Amino acid sequence: MRGAHVVLLFAFAATAAACGRENDVDAPAADTGSNDGQRALSSPCDEPQPWYEDEDRDGWGGLTMVTACASPGDGWTNRPGDCNDHDARVFPGQTEYFTEPYFPSPRERPELLSYDYDCNGVEEQRAPRRTVGLCGAGVCISGYLPVSPSWGPRHGDGIDRLCGPVESMECSLTAAPNDRLYCTSTTSDAAPTPCR
Repeated sequence: MRGAHVVLLFAFAATAAACGRENDVDAPAADTGSNDGQRALSSPCDEPQPWYEDEDRDGWGGLTMVTACASPGDGWTNRPGDCNDHDARVFPGQTEYFTEPYFPSPRERPELLSYDYDCNGVEEQRAPRRTVGLCGAGVCISGYLPVSPSWGPRHGDGIDRLCGPVESMECSLTAAPNDRLYCTSTTSDAAPTPCR
């Protein structure tokens, strides 16, 4: 019987040793308190950042945003602020001027047509700036008149109604028989006003 006890003790010791090795392999490494150990146990990057979908591929993103450690892929940027992500001509810092408006909304409501191509909230004419002509009682100022489309004038903040199609108006004072002066005007076609 003593020989059987020896065999059983040897088998028990071997099993315990094997379990100990398995536990050593599966157990997590001890936290040594170093920064590397803390980084390994936390998120894969220190500071995830916002990324914005860039549908028109102009380098500026619109409203769709995700937070990630790296770019989600092609068509994403870390620069927000595109006020129309469906038109590559429209982005913050645009330096070119245009004589045709764009729709700032996919709904394409005509009264929302915009010339704000640099997304700063204000339509700006290319210099020299044109001014509105006025001709009426006591007022006689040559200038330009906006050509409103069939659906009526545009609406919204930052609108310059002289952007795009205009007419030139020349005003002059004329003396009436009663020696009072009144304003007469003539209009003619003019080149559209470039804006951004």
